[in-house]
Amino acid sequence: MSEAKVYHQDNLAHITNARAVLIGTTYAMSNITSVSIGKIPVKWDRRVGGVVMVLFGLNITFAGSPQVFATGPISVGIMVLIFGIALIAGGVAVFKSAKETYIVRLSTSGGQVDGLVSPDRQYVQKVHDAINDAIVAGA
Repeated sequence: MSEAKVYHQDNLAHITNARAVLIGTTYAMSNITSVSIGKIPVKWDRRVGGVVMVLFGLNITFAGSPQVFATGPISVGIMVLIFGIALIAGGVAVFKSAKETYIVRLSTSGGQVDGLVSPDRQYVQKVHDAINDAIVAGA
């Protein structure tokens, strides 16, 4: 029996001419008819949550900034200012962390299967290309 040719191997995916193992699930290459890349768009609530946090932080920052320059205890104004800036920074981080997710979608004799999901488009493309090369080599 001939030795299996490895097209791609890492912790999540192992692709040979005989099988594709994606996140612990094994698919026989003879049953895979095609492979494609799908995309799951960003959920709107993640982005809206970040925008709301920024707006709330701006409101608190501008509301608290006059207290920094007012006479009396300056620490309250500084604390409000710091809290507002922290909310702005947190909102920006939440907004930027919302990313699209990419899928290696396999068409098999049993239907379509989402084999691998990752936010890294280049990684998904590498796994897709390896599976495609294995399909073509087996044809």
